[in-house]
Amino acid sequence: MPTRFACILSCLIQFLTFGSSYSQELEKDYLVREKLLTIENGLVSRDVYCVVQDDLGFIWFGTKYGLNRYDGVNCVLLSTSEGLYSNTITNLIKGGSNQIFIEYGDQWQPFDIHNRIDVLDCNTLKIVGSVSRETQNQFSSLPSELQRDLERLMVQK
Repeated sequence: MPTRFACILSCLIQFLTFGSSYSQELEKDYLVREKLLTIENGLVSRDVYCVVQDDLGFIWFGTKYGLNRYDGVNCVLLSTSEGLYSNTITNLIKGGSNQIFIEYGDQWQPFDIHNRIDVLDCNTLKIVGSVSRETQNQFSSLPSELQRDLERLMVQK
């Protein structure tokens, strides 16, 4: 009987020791740090209207002063000087081929009032197309995959 007790006790101690060290390893691998992104560390505005993540993992913030791309450390600002129609970004929608559809508003009406959608290529940070809701025939100049994405977006509105 004492041998059986010693065997059970030994197994229990090994299990508890292994379980403790295993959970410590898991904690190291899955440690989540909370980080607040503010204007003090690169975000262009406290007024963020929309957020989307692209295929490369960058996080994009639509604000009233432009479009911020965040890589986990730094923010890059895109504004009218980089080709955006307006600095007030009110909606971001992820499209195919690592592109983002951008809708604009204004300070007092943070929703689409310009009836315009720009298409941003996230790889080059360039506007590769723009479409007005009134002139949807501009789709024909865009690649077919992009045309389908835009047509779906227009139907949703």
